[in-house]
Amino acid sequence: MDYSPEKSNALLVASPAEAHDRIKTFLEEGPCDEDLLLKISWAVYISGPVQGLLKLARRRKNRFEFDSEFDILKIRAMPRPLHDAIQDTVSRLLVEACHTTLTAPERKYITCGIKQIYLSNRRLRDFGHKPQGLKKYPDAGLEFLSDDSTKPRYSVVFEVGLTQSHDDLRRDAF
Repeated sequence: MDYSPEKSNALLVASPAEAHDRIKTFLEEGPCDEDLLLKISWAVYISGPVQGLLKLARRRKNRFEFDSEFDILKIRAMPRPLHDAIQDTVSRLLVEACHTTLTAPERKYITCGIKQIYLSNRRLRDFGHKPQGLKKYPDAGLEFLSDDSTKPRYSVVFEVGLTQSHDDLRRDAF
């Protein structure tokens, strides 16, 4: 997210219903030039109405992220075709590599794909200007599971960084 919280033009939204209405209107308007920035609380972000529309946004290829440090939800206005093509290729290669290289017993401890992950949310001040989010959908990833095969033990995240600086990509990795 490229913004300064002090100068942010994020719209202050107090309720799940208001957030739902703003997101729905944004998604219904179709492609536009500006991203949607909403200043919302964590409770509003995780509410059913908001999460339902974010699932729809994801299916429509609108990328989004929530910055827990400043309580700002950013939904990108348009899909990025080059980014999406690279993401799709890397994701498919990882899945294929998991299925062709690993044995069945090994596969039960590794999952491949794209799903929402929690970042450490440590405040890293030594590099990058982009605030770190708490949850995000990486472009591709691997999760190494614990012995009971249910909880992730380690994650490896792949990010396509066409418009991000090296430091901002490093910030996303932690």
